[in-house]
Amino acid sequence: MTRWGKRVNVCTECANQKARDNKIRKQQEQEMAKAREDAKKSERQLRLADFTPRELIERLRDLGYTGKLNYIETHVIDLENI
Repeated sequence: MTRWGKRVNVCTECANQKARDNKIRKQQEQEMAKAREDAKKSERQLRLADFTPRELIERLRDLGYTGKLNYIETHVIDLENI
């Protein structure tokens, strides 16, 4: 038996198992938080991709933004299938 805290006696094996369980739970929580954040980022990117450049400019103006907006359009041409 080992003393864990000031009032509770817990065996060494139980204390070690609890520490392992806590470590695994913490890792799982971190992985889930990262997965949620990645999902939010991809959702934001998908919503931004739905706007045409003109719609994006108008939306930003409606929100009170001023200044210049530079954007780049990317066109992919697959030369192998032409």
